[in-house]
Amino acid sequence: MTPTVTRMIAKYQREYTKPIRWFSIANFYRNERPQRGRNREFWQCNVDIFGSESQMADIEVLQMAIELMKLFGATSKQFQLYLNDRRVVDGFFEEYLNLDSSLKIETIRIMDKWDKLD
Repeated sequence: MTPTVTRMIAKYQREYTKPIRWFSIANFYRNERPQRGRNREFWQCNVDIFGSESQMADIEVLQMAIELMKLFGATSKQFQLYLNDRRVVDGFFEEYLNLDSSLKIETIRIMDKWDKLD
């Protein structure tokens, strides 16, 4: 989220119906010397949902990312979507697997170490 979007939402939040869905595709510039493999100038797509605490808002953003990749011609074998949010994992373990807290903690430990296991 850019400072411009933050100011706009702060200024108009009372006038808009919640949740506020905002997206932009813009040309950006880095204000520092780019690292190897990165450019000073780049295009970026931003998708934000303001005014919702529901996990459905997060899912909506993820669905948009998948649909955008498909619209650009990518197949499901050409990209992967990674999600790093412990709340989603906790919700999955509690709601779908019915794990108690001790088993949930042990399962998360195993998942965190998965790549290091034989």
